[in-house]
Amino acid sequence: MPKAHCPIEVFVSASTLTVADDLPASCMVALEINEGTHIVAALPGDSDAAKELFPLRVGLTQGQGIAVYADYPDGTPHTLEELGTFNTNTGRIEFEVAIEKAPGIGVAPGAPVIGISFQACDDSTCQGPQTIELAVEIVID
Repeated sequence: MPKAHCPIEVFVSASTLTVADDLPASCMVALEINEGTHIVAALPGDSDAAKELFPLRVGLTQGQGIAVYADYPDGTPHTLEELGTFNTNTGRIEFEVAIEKAPGIGVAPGAPVIGISFQACDDSTCQGPQTIELAVEIVID
C-alpha cells in the first residue's frame, strides 16, 4: 500500500494472472499522479541529474519463477534548478506489464509479487524512491 503522503495512486486491470511454459500473461497498470507532482520517467535522460534519480520500474519484489516486462510511457523533459533536466511523467499514465514463466522453473517457491517503483517530485524537491506492490495474484502452472 502507498504511504499516507504518497501523491501517486496505482491501479491494475487484473486481480489474477496465470502463466505457464507457453502462456504469458499481461495487464494494464495506471498511475494517477497528483497535480503539481511528477515522477521520474523510465528513461530519465542522459543528464547528470537523470543519473542521480530513480526511474519508474516494474519488477519482481518477492518470490521467483517469472520474468516481468513493461512497455513504459515516454517522458517529457522537466527542469529543476537544483537538479537540472530529466524526463518525467505527469497526470495519468497507463502501460502494459507482461509476465512469463521463467525458463527452467517448475513450481516456484514463494508466491511472486510484482511491484512498481518510482520517485515522486514537485517543483522544489524529490521524495525518496517508493515501491508499491500490485494487488495481483500470480499463478504459475
